Amino acid sequence: MMDAYLATTYWVLGTRAIGLRIGVPAPELELVTESGMGGRIAFITACNPASKPLPTNENAQRLKQAQETLSGLSKRWIPGVGLADDGCWCEPSLLAWPLTEAEAGTLASAWGQNAWVHVGGDWIPRLFSTQR
Repeated sequence: MMDAYLATTYWVLGTRAIGLRIGVPAPELELVTESGMGGRIAFITACNPASKPLPTNENAQRLKQAQETLSGLSKRWIPGVGLADDGCWCEPSLLAWPLTEAEAGTLASAWGQNAWVHVGGDWIPRLFSTQR
């Protein structure tokens, strides 16, 4: 499954769309987040837990709950979407900050996700698994 996540572009849908690829620096994220947020940015979702497709309305409800959770934790977020290179998978997501690697992992696990993307202080997106 991790290979499929590596073969995905993680799109940030702010005022200017930014496509994130695992291992490819994305310093332009500083333009849509806040200065100094490198190392505290995550691309995360609550949709399709364990990569099992859910109906659109269930995913919309899960994403809304994720937005409310993040806002309740005083985190900022921008809508995003993960789009598989082969076009067979499209998943609503969120770019959220400030989130440490540990915080993002806790949320991904709570939302039933297999993995999440964290952007380090070097602005390089990295894929992390919730599996131990």
